[in-house]
Amino acid sequence: MPKTEVLSASVRSEQHSARPANPPPKPNDGFIDLHDFVFGDGDNLASLKLHYLTLGTPRRDATGAIANGVLLLHGTAGSAADFAHAGEPLDLSYYYLVFPDAIGAGDSSKPSDGLGAHFPHYGYKDQVRAQHLLLERIGIKHLKLVLGTSMGGMQTWLWGEMFPNDMDCLVAIASTPAAISGRNMMWREMISQAIRSDPAWNNGDYPKDSPPKNLIKAAIPLTNSQSWQLLKNYQS
Repeated sequence: MPKTEVLSASVRSEQHSARPANPPPKPNDGFIDLHDFVFGDGDNLASLKLHYLTLGTPRRDATGAIANGVLLLHGTAGSAADFAHAGEPLDLSYYYLVFPDAIGAGDSSKPSDGLGAHFPHYGYKDQVRAQHLLLERIGIKHLKLVLGTSMGGMQTWLWGEMFPNDMDCLVAIASTPAAISGRNMMWREMISQAIRSDPAWNNGDYPKDSPPKNLIKAAIPLTNSQSWQLLKNYQS
């Protein structure tokens, strides 16, 4: 690039940075209730509540379906709020962003709502089916993009397997389509065993205000931020 162009670009950058930044748009809240949701193992929940946030304006096609939808999926120990500023890389004048709280996270149905260990066991495929039903309720039949990080990335891979014709593009970040293994599996197993071996565990029927404490000893050597976030969520 010629020197004059570099200088010109520098000036434009300074002028741009000097402009006052607009406050980020505030996401809109939404809830849907899926009645008699059946999980992969055959268990069911009479009422599965799913919370989601949206950014942008929906644009509808000739059939009335939303044609500019983008689905954003959060990672382990995260929630829809993780994507509150997703409008920065994705143009909100063009895309309508939907980011749900996964089952067990945020304001969606979770074991700590009251069922505890009696809450149905759920996995990635249950999450994806629930997300698909949520989008149907909103009015989205086809997505421009499905993007997920970590656990959300694993769900993104499954979107491609389970609903391959329902999106234009898949972006899975910090995830590979393979079974959990290595250190990732080890620290999860350490925490799980520490909880289940605690005398206060009581097969999961412990008082909400008196959870097992042994996991703290297991979590101390695990210094990555995700481990501590899981611990924080568990204690709350």
